Amino acid sequence: MLAVEEITDVDDADLQEVVDYIWRKKYKYRSDGSLDDTKCRVARTAASAEEAPAVWEEKFRWLLDFFLPGGRVMNALGTSRSKCTAMNCFVSPVIEDSMEGIFSVLHKAALTMQAGGGIGFDFSTLRPKDAPVLGVGSTSSGPISFMQVYDAMCRTISSSGHRRGAMMAVMRVDHPDIERFVTAKRGSENNALVNFNLSVLITDRFMEAVKNNGEWRLVFGGKVYKTVSARALWDQILAHAYDYAEPGVLFIDRLNRLNNLYYCEEIHATNPCGEQPLPPNGACNLGSINLTRFVRSPFQNPEFDYDLFQKTIKTAVRFLDNVIDVARLPLKEQRDEVVSKRRVGLGITGFADMLWMMGIQYGSAEALVFSDNLARLMRDTAYRTSVELAQEKGCFPLFDPKKYLAGEFVKDLPADIRNDMQKYGVRNSHLLSIAPTGTTSLLWGNISSGIEPIFDLEVKREIKDNEEMKTVQVKDYAYYVWREIAGDNRAPDVLTAPKINASQHIEMQAVWQKYFDASISKTINFDPNTSFKQFRDTYLRAYERGLKGCTVYRDSGKIKSVIKSKEDRYVQPIKLPASRNMYAEEVDTPEGKMYISVTVHENAPREVFAITPADSKTSEFLEAVTRLMSIGLRCNVDPNVVLKQIKESLLKYGNVSSMLAYLERAVRKAVARIGIDTALTDFNNCPQCGGVLVMAEGCIKCSSCEYNKCS
Repeated sequence: MLAVEEITDVDDADLQEVVDYIWRKKYKYRSDGSLDDTKCRVARTAASAEEAPAVWEEKFRWLLDFFLPGGRVMNALGTSRSKCTAMNCFVSPVIEDSMEGIFSVLHKAALTMQAGGGIGFDFSTLRPKDAPVLGVGSTSSGPISFMQVYDAMCRTISSSGHRRGAMMAVMRVDHPDIERFVTAKRGSENNALVNFNLSVLITDRFMEAVKNNGEWRLVFGGKVYKTVSARALWDQILAHAYDYAEPGVLFIDRLNRLNNLYYCEEIHATNPCGEQPLPPNGACNLGSINLTRFVRSPFQNPEFDYDLFQKTIKTAVRFLDNVIDVARLPLKEQRDEVVSKRRVGLGITGFADMLWMMGIQYGSAEALVFSDNLARLMRDTAYRTSVELAQEKGCFPLFDPKKYLAGEFVKDLPADIRNDMQKYGVRNSHLLSIAPTGTTSLLWGNISSGIEPIFDLEVKREIKDNEEMKTVQVKDYAYYVWREIAGDNRAPDVLTAPKINASQHIEMQAVWQKYFDASISKTINFDPNTSFKQFRDTYLRAYERGLKGCTVYRDSGKIKSVIKSKEDRYVQPIKLPASRNMYAEEVDTPEGKMYISVTVHENAPREVFAITPADSKTSEFLEAVTRLMSIGLRCNVDPNVVLKQIKESLLKYGNVSSMLAYLERAVRKAVARIGIDTALTDFNNCPQCGGVLVMAEGCIKCSSCEYNKCS
């Protein structure tokens, strides 16, 4: 029977090529000859913070076969890159409502991004559009306009050869510009905000107003600018998330209420992917344990090695604590913030693969019970380790025993941990977080990411080979192991992402959230045919189940979808329901009457039909044209783009009275009657390989290459 050590290395040429490509592009330093050299460099640097560095270098190198830190740690630690940070992400200082304040934070953000850090911003502090600006006799352009300035900065930093930037913009649900914020990335003007993820800060008072169908005041600086229906605003947020996968929601009162440092900081924003709620100048110090490494005899007589898991947790907490002391940070105020609280974010990855290897179905009752036990063990082990570190090295400077132990999350810790904490303190204010693990999961052999379900058993990825992009097909890690054991190509009975319903997603996230002091980056993926009625309760269920935030994704056709599964080499036309609206036009032509009908689905033209006169000589030609038009529209090609192609053909040959010309005019008229925004398909292609993008773990990713907007 296979033990975990025997299945670590996947003997798959395509996958090894992908792993090597990612290592060379993202993590390799000039002195690294292999991935093992990279791990040795990182272990050696982390151990330099110890009194016995040689001892801990060996232990940390052992650790890195079960755990990997965030990508910035792998990239920067132990190198001479003096301006590169080992922290993956930050939250900006408070943006003061003045030109000086706005551009001061912009400058600091540019320096942070230049060093490789993603950033979260709260734009709620800026006055709304058209509010008076005293002293200059003008009015404000509003937060959205300044978001565009920040977006341009991010784009400029990225284009100059630095690590690609990622940003989160949040706004309070009671800000007067909240409706503009919700729709800020809709339509062609969105090109200015492609580097931002958007989330709305939802308060408990607002949720009560929604439930009671009450009024909601939009306020800034003590002035009520507008009163709206809370439920109508909520529905607007939901409708935009349904169509465009944004905004996400952050339950800000819960974030602050459950914050271990409620007594000395207030949270207003998160990092770009949402797993780290942070105060101004806060930073992410993240790492993930690969759960597949603890399964003995996978698929046969599986057992989880809890002793090895606990040993890994203990060593990983110490490793991440050391990163604080050896990492470079872009700004002094960031260094001061990090050292005073010593936040770390230990998480997991390979969760869905691990469940499958254990014979447990993702989303099942058994999976929830197993996860509850595992998450509790992880929490308790991490906190016990941090208390032991406090005995050895001292507690974090802002530790206040009375106030810290009174925190809502800390009150649920076992009595022995709380008693020791009272005596010795705790080394780290926060310890646990589940972050996106796209490229690090690939380094492990394409394991499933974070606590997300398996996306597909096989996916296509784009890598660069001799300066040219090539496509390789890689298997999910657990699927590879399953095939090695089964010895054939039988299709296994396993739930992949498209088969997981929203309730299963929420319940799984709720279990882990209960035991994790920070937050969790996770996306609820919906089938494209999910109705709005089926979708609309998702955020409410997330709130009621105790989540700190929620992100959704549905391939609506108005944004481009993503990871390419084995069958998805080409864009597939969307499936249309049996019942749908239709707009018809009757046209007099030289050949007689022609009848044109345009089918509408989700407020967009999807099919074109033409019934020509019985003796028309162009029937076959026009049917071919309308079939191709329909395929384009069902693949979400902008109807104006389709019509423009016909128009240009007509102008080229000057035949403006042909049957094709009558068809073009009739279809254009029908489209106008629909009354839609004809820029309905402003898609974002992957900026690296041109592939399509998807939302996963709260981030926009491309599985055809290593692109991840949040990393």
